[in-house]
Amino acid sequence: MTTISIIDIKQNELEAKAVWNEIFSQDKHASAFLSWEWISSWKNYFSDNRELQLVYITDVNNLPVAALPIMIEPVRLSGISLTKRIQLLGADSLACSEHLGFLIKEGTDIDLLHQLLTHLWQNHGNKKYLLFSELDIDSREKEIVAHWSHNMAIRQETKSRGGCWQVELPDTWDSFLAKLSSNFRQQIRRSLRKIAQSSSFSIRQISESKEVESVTYKLMELNQSRMAGKGVNSCFNTQAMRDFFVEMSVGMVASKKAWLDALFADGEIVAASLHLVDNTTVAYYQGGFDEQFAKQKPMVVLFATAIQRAIEQNKIIYDFLGGNESYKQRWGATLKPYTSLSLLPSSTGQQMLIQLFELYHRAKAAKAYYFP
Repeated sequence: MTTISIIDIKQNELEAKAVWNEIFSQDKHASAFLSWEWISSWKNYFSDNRELQLVYITDVNNLPVAALPIMIEPVRLSGISLTKRIQLLGADSLACSEHLGFLIKEGTDIDLLHQLLTHLWQNHGNKKYLLFSELDIDSREKEIVAHWSHNMAIRQETKSRGGCWQVELPDTWDSFLAKLSSNFRQQIRRSLRKIAQSSSFSIRQISESKEVESVTYKLMELNQSRMAGKGVNSCFNTQAMRDFFVEMSVGMVASKKAWLDALFADGEIVAASLHLVDNTTVAYYQGGFDEQFAKQKPMVVLFATAIQRAIEQNKIIYDFLGGNESYKQRWGATLKPYTSLSLLPSSTGQQMLIQLFELYHRAKAAKAYYFP
């Protein structure tokens, strides 16, 4: 007999962590953004007044096999609750969680996922809507939700929401370089060679927790300085993002779900990068460098170092994540679209209210980003 249970993540964090890690450890498709280390740090700084739930189902052996990590936000007008907005946990914040989804153990029957979705839909009454965003366009979640909503005769809207820039990794570093333009390939080799032959420069992967903390502070400082020089707002201008980044980095590096690399010049950090790592993918999350060392192409060196390591560890994808910066295409990256699935109530009035709320929410998010 299967059982569906709900854990209030804020109130029962240890229980949620145990169930979460039980499923995550046997889900080869789950991204680093779905790791407990990421989510628990995100919870501490970006959950605000939203209710966080882990809705999970057990199999006939009473073991958790699948879960929907969700957050519930009331939509109010003049203090009156009008509807509920239910999203995947981790969406919609300065942290820019990507590749969101469900937690599913390998071999889990699809019907169990349908039971979870049905429970979620029915448990919150008529005044609610589900918004599953930052899903890969070819994700298992999209297929599961589409099949379920069709069977349940629930209205579904699908929208494109940007995407991430990814490179499929070959078996060798030389094969990777061969796909790049001749000029850029030479630039990469020349930059790596100069660093390797210099007595002043060195690259080191950081792993000790206290050093991880100090290097992340330096990374943020370099990022802010670089962005200010370009006249662009840095996400690290907000204290919540700074605190999140340090806590998340320490936890992710300790659990081997992130790589923190630093480029040193005469013992001083002049560039640093943080990559998130899962079973198949290495994703560049944040970095920064000192403009005084621009001639050494520090980010080219750090990207190349991470890609070489990813190939050595048999990773399949190198992911530059979202954003349309032109440098990503120089590395051979192509855009993989994200999709957003909205499951809506049948009432036309409720649907109009939801559309107005989404416009308001996007305007509010833009204001928080550009005017922190």
